[in-house]
Amino acid sequence: MSAIAIDQILKLVEQLDTPDRIILFEKLRSLVAPERQAILMERQRRIETGEMAESIKLPSLRGKYAGAELSEQAIKAILRDASSAWEEDQHD
Repeated sequence: MSAIAIDQILKLVEQLDTPDRIILFEKLRSLVAPERQAILMERQRRIETGEMAESIKLPSLRGKYAGAELSEQAIKAILRDASSAWEEDQHD
């Protein structure tokens, strides 16, 4: 836990004029940017190596159930099947 609370920092930031707020914002962004860049690079690596779901072509569900009259039991069966398939994929 920090020695200074976020509320205290926000009260101090409110005292800054606009140019100083912009400087503070840029400095804070530079602290976060390397982590964000690393995350984006790892995401791109996973997409390129096929580890990311975006690289997998999934069938579209658009309109599949539009206007369908499904009973509560049918909906539960669909969800149960999807859950079972997901669990099987996790074990593979």
